[in-house]
Amino acid sequence: MNARNWLLGALAAIAMAGSGCGSDSATAPTTTSPVTDTWSAMLGPGGAESRSVPASKSGTVTLTLIGADVPLTIGIGIPRQVNAGCRLTVSTLATSPGTSIATDVPYAGSYCVEIFDEANNIAKQATFTASVVYP
Repeated sequence: MNARNWLLGALAAIAMAGSGCGSDSATAPTTTSPVTDTWSAMLGPGGAESRSVPASKSGTVTLTLIGADVPLTIGIGIPRQVNAGCRLTVSTLATSPGTSIATDVPYAGSYCVEIFDEANNIAKQATFTASVVYP
């Protein structure tokens, strides 16, 4: 490749890279609050399932067990720094569908929810469906 072709290629790359610069019409994506996530999973005896909750501002995080094969413990907390899962700040045994737990989060950040077989109610496997609402 000669110097002239290299220079033309470099100028074209600069023009393409800078084509959106200085535009007043660009908008950042917006997130509406609160956000509701629903998920289902299967647990084995003594098993646990956790989810990250990326709160965009302070507010209330609510975890609801929509349905489960057996009573399961539900909880809300902060993610562990080492290993997976949550360091729970609140939890309760959900003995019936519709059981909820909520906690106020003081600022935007990463939180987590967890559903687990604390009472050893699972003999072989169990499924659940849950929802989490967060700011």
